[in-house]
Amino acid sequence: DLLKQRFELGAYTFDFAQVRCPVFAVAAQKDWIIPAESLQVGERIFTQAPYTPYLIQGGHIGLVVGRSAKSLWTELLAFL
Repeated sequence: DLLKQRFELGAYTFDFAQVRCPVFAVAAQKDWIIPAESLQVGERIFTQAPYTPYLIQGGHIGLVVGRSAKSLWTELLAFL
C-alpha cells in the first residue's frame, strides 16, 4: 500500500520516506491508466523529498507525443 510509504517487490522493500532526492511526478488529466489523482498520492508519500507534481492536458500517450508534450519536455529539462 503506497499510502503506508512502503512498496514491497519480492524480497525488497522500498521506503518512500527515505527518499531525499527531488521527485518530478507527471500525470495527464484524461489518463485512465495512471489517473491524475496519483499526483496527490506522491505528495503524501514523498515526505522527505522536494516533490514537483506536473499535470498536463491530454491522455496517457499524449504525455510524450501529443500537442502538450513539448511543455512536458521543457519542464522536465528545467527540473533536471
